[in-house]
Amino acid sequence: MSGVHSIEKLTNRAIQEIQQMQVYKEDYLSIQESVTDLSQIIQSNSVTFSLAAKVLPRRKRQAIYSFYAFCRTADDLADLHDLSGKETLSCWLETISNHCPSAKPHPILEEWLRTSAEYRIPLTFSSDLLQTLLQDFEQTRYESFDDLIHYCYGVASTVGLISMHIFGFSSLKAVQYAIELGIALQITNILRDVREDFERGRIYLPQDELAHFQIDEAAINRQKVSSNWRSFMQFQIARNRQLYKSALPGIAYLHMSARLPVALSAVWYRDILRDIERHSYDVFSRRSHASWRRKLITATVEALPLVVRYAAKMDKNIHEGRLNV
Repeated sequence: MSGVHSIEKLTNRAIQEIQQMQVYKEDYLSIQESVTDLSQIIQSNSVTFSLAAKVLPRRKRQAIYSFYAFCRTADDLADLHDLSGKETLSCWLETISNHCPSAKPHPILEEWLRTSAEYRIPLTFSSDLLQTLLQDFEQTRYESFDDLIHYCYGVASTVGLISMHIFGFSSLKAVQYAIELGIALQITNILRDVREDFERGRIYLPQDELAHFQIDEAAINRQKVSSNWRSFMQFQIARNRQLYKSALPGIAYLHMSARLPVALSAVWYRDILRDIERHSYDVFSRRSHASWRRKLITATVEALPLVVRYAAKMDKNIHEGRLNV
């Protein structure tokens, strides 16, 4: 599959970051816990993520709320596409990269620094996320799928790598699965949001693959579903499904409390691809989604069987690494 070498390189880098965390700088453990109700941010912005988080134990749920608030706020700053958003993100990045804030940070960033210290999460993953959001201010096109993989890693795989530290994982084998799932989820977003991204001046679809299917920017601007567009989307969806297939066995290496939330998020997002297909690859006149009825079906016939399938494997692999609870 295209992009395998890039995924392997990103996996090795992430494993090195985790292995170097044997002694963690305690700079942020002295930060007082925030009193902000961060649960409201996730409930207001992501029904799917909120429902998935609710099945976690309270301590881990609060950590996920903290992380989501950090990601949501950073993403909102990036969406401003102006100097103020860029400056704030740069300030956040400097605070994280210096490992010791020189001034009191934003309350949401402060809470996230405390949480990441508590869970011994490599700060590189948070830095990579912010750096990729800052990259979005400058780069609006991606030449190849390999280029796109690095973008997806920055904005989505980092989320998976951080989340698995909060959830708990039994082996470093979980790293590649987390990276693959993050890429799969982000590419699903990209395929769903072609029109919205184009209206914001961005095309995240690989330029060389668009050219291969004889699709130029004028064709995207016309927002018409042509035979070339259908062929292009069929190719993208087939590859994206392969990424999900490759990533989902990683559930086996997560703590049992996280298996169902991750499985639900994965199958619900993957079902967006089915909705795109059902509407003849028209991502221009409507925003593809999975209905609540469909989510209930996939939760029952796809997510739950996944959790059961990999439950025994988790128990066999638990000796391979310290279960991070």
